[in-house]
Amino acid sequence: MGDTIAAYKFTLNIIEARDSLESEKNKTLISKLEMQYQFDKKELELAIQRQRHNFFIVISLISLGFAVVVFLLLWTLQRIKSKNVVLEKKALEEKLEFKNKEFTIQVMALMKKNEMITSLTNRLIQVAEEAVKD
Repeated sequence: MGDTIAAYKFTLNIIEARDSLESEKNKTLISKLEMQYQFDKKELELAIQRQRHNFFIVISLISLGFAVVVFLLLWTLQRIKSKNVVLEKKALEEKLEFKNKEFTIQVMALMKKNEMITSLTNRLIQVAEEAVKD
């Protein structure tokens, strides 16, 4: 019976050792799985941060591009307005020059008429004086 008790105790020791070994393996596996979970969690957080950062960069670039397009449109509009002002000024100067030439021609015509009237008046005065003398 002594052998049976010893065998029983020995079996209990083997079972306890096997359970201890299994428990140790399970603890190692749980620890490994927890570490993998923490690693995956950190990787996911980093991926989300990178994605947010990239999204911010894309939005910034799109905004910058939009601002450049608006600036170019405003700049082009301003150049067109400047050219229109220059063209209008040139057209007004040409119109003024034409009016000045027209006015000068009219003044010269009036001067010729005035000379002719003066000449006719002088001639009439001469004729009148000659008629009075005769």
